[in-house]
Amino acid sequence: MPEYYDVLGVHRNADEKTIRQAYRRLARKYHPDVNQGNTRAEAKFKEIGEAYEVLGNPDNRRKYDDMGANWRMYEQATPGSQGHPFTDGNWKVNFRGANTAQNVFDGESFSDFFNAFFSGQAPSSMHDTTHERRTHPQQSSSKQTIALTLEEAFHGTTKRVTFLGEGQTQSAEVRIPPGIDEGAKIRVTGLGHKQKLPQRNKEFYFRTQLRKHEKFTRKGNNLYLNIKIPLTTAILGGTVSFDNVNSRSLQLTIPAGTQVGQVFRLKEKGMPVLRKKGQRGDLYVTVSITMPHSLTPEQRKHYEALAHLNDS
Repeated sequence: MPEYYDVLGVHRNADEKTIRQAYRRLARKYHPDVNQGNTRAEAKFKEIGEAYEVLGNPDNRRKYDDMGANWRMYEQATPGSQGHPFTDGNWKVNFRGANTAQNVFDGESFSDFFNAFFSGQAPSSMHDTTHERRTHPQQSSSKQTIALTLEEAFHGTTKRVTFLGEGQTQSAEVRIPPGIDEGAKIRVTGLGHKQKLPQRNKEFYFRTQLRKHEKFTRKGNNLYLNIKIPLTTAILGGTVSFDNVNSRSLQLTIPAGTQVGQVFRLKEKGMPVLRKKGQRGDLYVTVSITMPHSLTPEQRKHYEALAHLNDS
């Protein structure tokens, strides 16, 4: 598993703004639309998205910093009995369930794994040899989520998910199609091939959870954006440029006399329609006007002349 800070090229002490800027810069560089047919660039783009999903979320980042690359495994592990796992001599560790691509003990994760033990919570791969407690497979898809950025929902991506089933830690790659929405149900198939896994573990369900975007709001297949324009552009008209959620630059023509709160519709500039290739929703842009904080003597002269014309 890659080191996410190295993937984004930032220091471990980097603030949220620095991480966000690094992600945007790299996402533009390795975007599939810019590198068509380049499989290495596509893989790099997915890796960048995976790193930002963790480091761009303060809660995920804290867990990653505390527990290392396998933090998802520790977070989803079912707690054993209360208290310290090594207090009564009746505990043993069962590693047979760690069938992920990255084993529990890869590299520096070894120490992180035992840090999880000493925190007072035992992963479900541990069991009490006195009572032989066993966990049951998780059935509720509502409790299993896949967090996505709006950019990932736009382009589609592949996510590696780790979860528990019948006391076994399982891992699978999940393909997220472009246009996926909040709360969509995703079925993971092909599980249960190992001899010791029960037949009912062949399928597992997840629901998507979209992270809030700092600029765009999504409603169905449509996107909504607020932009600011200069007072002079609102009065005289002109064009303004801005980046869409897919990092492509768009131009919006502003007619003379545009009012505060006026909404412009850009057809087929919204989200892709799920499983309908080539179809997209619309983008609605709401305009606000930036007022000048101060005026030069020359500017004030012209505004006073304009006011005089309005009064006459």
